Amino acid sequence: MKDKPLVIIITLLGGAVCSVCCILKRAGLLWTLLATFITLVVFLIIGMIVNRFYTEVKNEVLAADKEKARLEEEERLRREEEARLREEWEAEHPGEPYPEDNEAGEEPPAEQEATDTL
Repeated sequence: MKDKPLVIIITLLGGAVCSVCCILKRAGLLWTLLATFITLVVFLIIGMIVNRFYTEVKNEVLAADKEKARLEEEERLRREEEARLREEWEAEHPGEPYPEDNEAGEEPPAEQEATDTL
């Protein structure tokens, strides 16, 4: 109901324009009252329709913002997890490049057993 002033403003503007037109045309009292009443009702309906579309668009924008924030949070968590895994790898395998840093995309070399083949 925060958007209710939008309906009120549209209705009052329509009524004000109608009243000014009736005064400038020097319309009779009955005609002025009838025209103003009809104008207020029509602009009230128009205001309600505009308010409905405005609310729908605003809700869609809010939902899109929430989705964007959720995706950004997931990406941040993924980067933090990757950094943690990289630190663990570097601690366990000093001097070896991290598997994703390997330019050829090859698997990191498996630890070779010391075997003598003579």
